[in-house]
Amino acid sequence: MGKYTVVFLSFLILGFGAERGLFFKDVKAERGIFFGEIKKEKKKEEKERKEEKEKFEFPVNPNAPEPVKEFLLNPTEENAKEFLKWQAKYFAHLNKIGTVLRQAYLKYGPQIYPIMGYPESVLIATNYPELRSERFRKVIEKVKDKVGIIYFFSSKCRFCKLQTPLIEKLYRDYGLEVRAVSIDGGLLETDIPQVVNPGLAIEFGIRGVPATVVVIANEGEEPKFYPIAIGFTPLDQIQAQILRVLILEGLIKPEELNLNYFVGDKNG
Repeated sequence: MGKYTVVFLSFLILGFGAERGLFFKDVKAERGIFFGEIKKEKKKEEKERKEEKEKFEFPVNPNAPEPVKEFLLNPTEENAKEFLKWQAKYFAHLNKIGTVLRQAYLKYGPQIYPIMGYPESVLIATNYPELRSERFRKVIEKVKDKVGIIYFFSSKCRFCKLQTPLIEKLYRDYGLEVRAVSIDGGLLETDIPQVVNPGLAIEFGIRGVPATVVVIANEGEEPKFYPIAIGFTPLDQIQAQILRVLILEGLIKPEELNLNYFVGDKNG
């Protein structure tokens, strides 16, 4: 091939390349496949994605105090100091609220807030369980014709053997109607009337024993069932759950549980 032919072909190729935009210096504008620019674009996109991930704004109530907002949105040491100053004032004010509220309760509580456990009666109930027991007995005497207990057990369950004497106290000492239901066919040594009925546990959705269910039977209404304990449960907790159900059903009023409220009551 002659040198002129080579030169001609070279110009032809070069001209074709320029026309098609295959030269890297022209490709950026015309074809968009300049590899250097692609790399830069990828880096830019990665940076933007990273920045987007790092963006996070702590959810703060717009009505929050300024020191609280500043610290939560920008947790610097300086903002932390301002937050602690505010927090110290906050707790000091809470203490003042609690002190005044307690004094008001001690003075007016039995008349305007006759509810168990706020704050002195709970101390009496804790330190003097016989008073709590007496109050529970009086409540049960009032409603026992409408309240019953279903107690699910297994004769092979060691926790049931611990729980049964406590349920027996509800039956023997407080006069509650109780029925014990065996889920395995075996019986326990107890004064509580017992039946064998594994299907009843399934019907009630009981998946573990011992289990205690409160039954409310108001005249003219369908019975209501309230599971109150699954697994071994101390007697005072079972009693508390029974009382909550009675309040929920409107069978007793909260003030009937306040020991202080009945001071001086010849019937209390």
